[in-house]
Amino acid sequence: MPFLGSADCHDRGDCVVKTRVTPLIQHPLTSTVAGRPAVSANPNMARSLSRRAGLLLAMALSMAGCSFLLPHETRTTQHPWKTFAEAQLAFDAIVPKQTSTEDLKGMGLDPFTSPNIKVLTYLELMARLMPHDSFQRSDLDAEVRACLDAKDRCRAFELIVEASETRRTGNAFLDLFGFRRNVHTTGWYFDALLIVQDDVVVYKISSGQPNVDRTEKRTKPLGPLQELDDILGAAAGKAI
Repeated sequence: MPFLGSADCHDRGDCVVKTRVTPLIQHPLTSTVAGRPAVSANPNMARSLSRRAGLLLAMALSMAGCSFLLPHETRTTQHPWKTFAEAQLAFDAIVPKQTSTEDLKGMGLDPFTSPNIKVLTYLELMARLMPHDSFQRSDLDAEVRACLDAKDRCRAFELIVEASETRRTGNAFLDLFGFRRNVHTTGWYFDALLIVQDDVVVYKISSGQPNVDRTEKRTKPLGPLQELDDILGAAAGKAI
């Protein structure tokens, strides 16, 4: 009933009606009649929400210390050395103008039988040594220039060795749902270039990092919702 009314009649014969309006407010979980809560319209909804909240809380607590559940990645280039020092020691044993390709085979550095050794032609070597116009042939060592002038008798062996492990650490629940992610990378890598002319090493150079220890931290307060916000933002930018 939208309103309740009462009448007050005086001796003059006229009658004044007093009206009181009572709004009917419907709560999402309960129904109301005349301002009083009645029987719940959906009694299972509150219990369902409570169970879900409890389940999420239990998962967060149970997975707090379970970092072993997080994925990890290992990247290893097949090579005969276990450490950066061993790779550097093998490289130091190579003597320019003395070490031959046969010697390299005995050291496990034959590109045709050893894995992960790339063979460069003199054209590829030239592009590698002089990537920009600012580099001139006169900037190169005499042995390198002589090898490039020999053209097809000149080639290079490139060796890239990598041993790294990447692990995600911290709270498994926060990581898997995208709230907080810690990535820890350890390992080493070694890069060597051997320039060979007439089957004899004439020049060598190496680089690398003996100890890789890097930690990346990423925090997203909204978790998976933040990923959705990024996708919507990118879509809106393309639409504009």
